[in-house]
Amino acid sequence: MGAAIVFCVKGLFIMVACLSALFGECLAAKPHQEIIRLIDQLADPAFTIRQRAAKDLRELADKHLMEVEMALASAYRGAKDPEVRCMSREILTALFTSHLGYLGIRYGKSEYTNSAGKHQWAIVIHEMQPNTAATKSGLLQGDLILSLNGKNFTTAADAEWPLLFKSINSGSQVVLKIIRDGKEKRIPVILESWPFPLTPTAQSAMFALKIAELAPITPLNLLPEKSPETQ
Repeated sequence: MGAAIVFCVKGLFIMVACLSALFGECLAAKPHQEIIRLIDQLADPAFTIRQRAAKDLRELADKHLMEVEMALASAYRGAKDPEVRCMSREILTALFTSHLGYLGIRYGKSEYTNSAGKHQWAIVIHEMQPNTAATKSGLLQGDLILSLNGKNFTTAADAEWPLLFKSINSGSQVVLKIIRDGKEKRIPVILESWPFPLTPTAQSAMFALKIAELAPITPLNLLPEKSPETQ
């Protein structure tokens, strides 16, 4: 009797685990299917449907940012319809801009020499904007930042620094290795959103940088070329 009960309990656990896995797969599949459906609507001849699909994609990105970005990147690269490519770029640019990470410092390039005589390029904090991720994390004016998420800097540290941040979304946590009073510290920082408007040139540069980091979803299998009557 005891063995039978144990067997039944084990069977129940296995059944629950299988159902949970299946349910999880269904939940994971639904956002992808909805994203593909909305991207397909970007090719609709009706302007209102295209605009609604674009709005829904931006809203869906609040919960599934990476999935939406990757699908739009695939549409931008591979869709035959130029309207879809154009709208995919517009939506991606808006997403990139709204999720751009911000620390809140004025900085410069500096060279640091440790106690062993090893030279290393660093970012020196000249000034911090009040009530930003920098001040909230405990960074101080004069701190030397030696690395960002383990990535050291070269002689072009002042040019590398903004490029690194353009590839990190707001709300993400980064780890800065700093030198303060001769001692190394690792400070976790949760980035905030970029508070300033971007020029068209800056938006184009950011788009080129971030689109290159998004791997396309394969197979694309969507967005057939419009028929002549819907042009």
